Amino acid sequence: MGGAMKLPVGTLKANISAVLLLIVLLLARNTYALEKPDYDVLLELGKIEYRLYKPYIVAETVVKDPDYESALDAAFERLLAYISGDNLASSKISMTAPVQMARTGVELESTSPISSSQTLQGIRMAFMLPSEYDLQSAPVPLDDTVVVKELPERVVAAIRFSGRWTERNLTSNEAELLENIRQEKLEPVGPSVFAAYHPPFMPPWFRRNEILFEVTGLPSSLQAIVTGD
Repeated sequence: MGGAMKLPVGTLKANISAVLLLIVLLLARNTYALEKPDYDVLLELGKIEYRLYKPYIVAETVVKDPDYESALDAAFERLLAYISGDNLASSKISMTAPVQMARTGVELESTSPISSSQTLQGIRMAFMLPSEYDLQSAPVPLDDTVVVKELPERVVAAIRFSGRWTERNLTSNEAELLENIRQEKLEPVGPSVFAAYHPPFMPPWFRRNEILFEVTGLPSSLQAIVTGD
């Protein structure tokens, strides 16, 4: 007579879906809770923003490997080891967001705001350190291929979008951003940067993605607002 009560199949599927949705929402909330670079929005044009990034400290490494995926994995592992305690103070450092990767083969200048860039030899990647650190207090890496440095203040054009990390999605948003940069009478500095704020297992509609370009000067639309033209 006894035995476990069986839920109707439809009810069971609904419960599983609700649990999965809750897990996704919790993951999304935790990602948004990560510290991110501090910036002021100078100008907002739909999904495009011109931002003034404030200086911050990064841990950076370069992996010389023509295989992009292998270089990316190796760079990430080095930096993850550093923030996990592979430093002179054996300190654990909080993770930050986003993960940033350039999509060209241009090597960057040391003052570039780009946190990850594909070079002709491999990959250059950096994690932002939490704002509690400066150059004097940041833990010294034990791995001499990891360097701690400060990135300076700079103006960056950014376009924000959700969805999958497809070539079509990235290319179309990069083209839209470049067109706007030209309309604002500016020049991009260095290659474009893809910034991913969520991991690959996050459903595409929950993801925050960005393409970034450092730019020279201020957008003409902002100058017109300031001068009243």
